[in-house]
Amino acid sequence: MLMIGGFNPSLSWRGQEVAKKYIGNLATAGNWLSIGGGALFFIPITQKMAFTIGCAMMAIALFLGREYRKYVDELLAQTSLIKLLLLLAPSWRFLLITTLLLGAGIGLSEWEAFGQMKAVVIGVVTSSAVIDLSRSKSDIPGR
Repeated sequence: MLMIGGFNPSLSWRGQEVAKKYIGNLATAGNWLSIGGGALFFIPITQKMAFTIGCAMMAIALFLGREYRKYVDELLAQTSLIKLLLLLAPSWRFLLITTLLLGAGIGLSEWEAFGQMKAVVIGVVTSSAVIDLSRSKSDIPGR
């Protein structure tokens, strides 16, 4: 096969570009949510509140993924599991917070259990989000 720089045969160029942009948007949203999400451990959250916030986060993901959904069938058909995991890895904070809230919202887990581990959760998630946001701002040309 001819070696062409910047070409990935697992996706068409446009599909790869759209997928990376979508995951990048989810990662940015996850960074901001994890920074603000630490406050959730300091206020009492009911099951309905957790479900509502989790559903709002899912709506954000659906809204951001409008163009991505055009390429998702091609992505799943032509990309290996490892490449999919590497593609989705930057959005781990968004997925984690959404999963925690929806799990508490539908009653699979108790919010109090997360509250007992809040020091660890806040420390790891919030500090890693701040580091990622500072890196992304330093990557912008002219700053």
